[in-house]
Amino acid sequence: SAILRFSRHEPAQRRPADLREVVQEAVRLLRPTLPTTIRIVTRQDAAAPRILADPTELQQVLMNLATNAAHAMPDGGTLELALEDFYARDHFVRTHPELREGAHVVLAVRDTGAGMDEVTRARAFEPFFTTKAAGQGSGLGLAMVHGIVRAHEGTVVIESEPGAGTTVRCYFPLLAAELPGTTAVEDDVPMGAGEHVLVVDDEPSLSRLGERRLLDLGYRATALTDPRQALAVALAGEVDLVLTDFTMPQMTGLELARRLAEAGRATPVIMVSGHPSELGPEQLAGTHVRLVLRKPVSHAELAGALRRVLAPG
Repeated sequence: SAILRFSRHEPAQRRPADLREVVQEAVRLLRPTLPTTIRIVTRQDAAAPRILADPTELQQVLMNLATNAAHAMPDGGTLELALEDFYARDHFVRTHPELREGAHVVLAVRDTGAGMDEVTRARAFEPFFTTKAAGQGSGLGLAMVHGIVRAHEGTVVIESEPGAGTTVRCYFPLLAAELPGTTAVEDDVPMGAGEHVLVVDDEPSLSRLGERRLLDLGYRATALTDPRQALAVALAGEVDLVLTDFTMPQMTGLELARRLAEAGRATPVIMVSGHPSELGPEQLAGTHVRLVLRKPVSHAELAGALRRVLAPG
């Protein structure tokens, strides 16, 4: 059983698993067991929701979290199960050292219940700690959730305030085959013809990853982490395309594109963003941003985007 495996720290039986299927199965099992006053909604925002996992254990994680959420809403409310993309950058990893830097998928369980104060939240993962009355459960739920997620090389974060509901986020590393830059089963991607692409991302590891992917695709690449330096390079030399992250501290990718255009350069720009819907036509007006891609960008998607912009038709 999961409890025995949890207590003995036995390795999970892991295989490639699609979190969408885990969520769908959980909803099917939950609906008959929860009060009709609780509405269940699902949200799928993850581009690549597959992880290396034991699906049975993930089911237990979801059922535990959903049951806790239901207990927090005795008068009814909304239970949301969501899948979201997340890139763990170095500053996040520093505060969550159990994670490695890289692409993750988040399984988020939200309720509209009473919420928790800081003291309760801080103790929530302790085995047998519970806010339930005697006879209403052992309190093993969150401790078990934490143990299972950690065994999957992930972490659990609780966001909650009294009166504001609770969100439990489970972070899982993406399956290696779905990581950006993976060329498995992508042998027929369109290749470059030596064009010079400037890669801009304030995260050094992502900047280097972008450079490596471009070289693999037959481009010349210059990778930079400072968008101000990138602007100077693009204005000074022969750059055929700029591939830039949107969110950067010194200057956003949009500001970089705007300044390039204001300087009279028609260099095309491809923007990469975790929330591409925020970049509509009115924001991009007056720039040469040709495409906005959603993170994480697959190898094939990047290859196709580069050719569409550099060699249309």
